[in-house]
Amino acid sequence: MTHRPIGDVIVRFWALIAVVACLGGAAGFAAASRVTPTYTATTQLVLSGTGQNAEARVQNGEYVRARMSTYSALMTSSSVLEIVRANLDIPQAELTVADSLTSTNPIDTFLIDITVTDTSRLRALAVAREIGLVANTVISDLETRTTPGSPAAAEVVRAPFAPEQPDGVQRTYVALGTIAGALVGVGLALVWDARRRRRVASNGHLNGVPLTATRNRLAEVADVRRVQS
Repeated sequence: MTHRPIGDVIVRFWALIAVVACLGGAAGFAAASRVTPTYTATTQLVLSGTGQNAEARVQNGEYVRARMSTYSALMTSSSVLEIVRANLDIPQAELTVADSLTSTNPIDTFLIDITVTDTSRLRALAVAREIGLVANTVISDLETRTTPGSPAAAEVVRAPFAPEQPDGVQRTYVALGTIAGALVGVGLALVWDARRRRRVASNGHLNGVPLTATRNRLAEVADVRRVQS
């Protein structure tokens, strides 16, 4: 028995696949409705070298370039977040100032991208804004522990922004549910088609011999009997 190409099966059973896919999407929507929506605020800082003249600024700029990974990690360190907590009057009972914070430095740049995610859009914005406000002070404090005058300065180049709508968790759940449903539908269609083809094949045989051959043999026997009689 040969297998029907999967494309033919999909065309033949498209209605079944569509129904199961819709059911999967509905299940994904139901699951998403149980997830607490989150909001993501983003802001961007730029670091630069300081100095009283161009030569000093260039030299300090190279120093800053080598320290970018350190400055990026500093933005989500406990020292910064405790200042943010105090400035925003976030109770100590709350273990974190936001649900999620990330700070990244794109390769070969003086930029730091900060992302804050929280169930409250206003809090996500406030934390992102506060990190930007205290960044320069914290970096200066770090650099002046051993030498006077900070060689680095930080400033906000992209103000904190958070969309009015929550993150696209619901769309993701619905999409994944629909895809999973479609795959299940294709699987059911393949199984259904395989069983149908086996049933047709088995109906076309008698004791392992094709019915056409059996009928021909019976006809031959009948002809012989007529001749003998």
